[in-house]
Amino acid sequence: AEMSTSERNSLVQKGIRLALRGDETACEALRSITRNLGIAIGNAIAILDPRVVFVFGTMVDGAPDLISDLLRKEAFGRMGSHMMGTEIRALRDSKEFLLRGAAGLALWQPYKVLQEDNVGARSIKMSGSRRG
Repeated sequence: AEMSTSERNSLVQKGIRLALRGDETACEALRSITRNLGIAIGNAIAILDPRVVFVFGTMVDGAPDLISDLLRKEAFGRMGSHMMGTEIRALRDSKEFLLRGAAGLALWQPYKVLQEDNVGARSIKMSGSRRG
């Protein structure tokens, strides 16, 4: 908890380097991480049905092709063949993507209240119609 972001990133990069060199502990950690992320990505694909899923971050920056392959294996290993059309791609310029995503979120905030009002109105309407 007391580690800075830079220290965490350095630690992740060190772990990736160790795994690429064949260190068994680092390889097991990488398998565990990609297994859990792959399961989460597979579930998100099943629910949202996207055409492309972008993965990015410090871990992906350390070995984009390897991480993408491991995530694909885990995600698609748990999905039916009808869901195989989705691509999982490593996003190599994640800083630009994050800035665009942050800008979109900031621009969306004024509309958040409208969405919350609409959701509240629908739930009241639905609960009222069930009673009657």
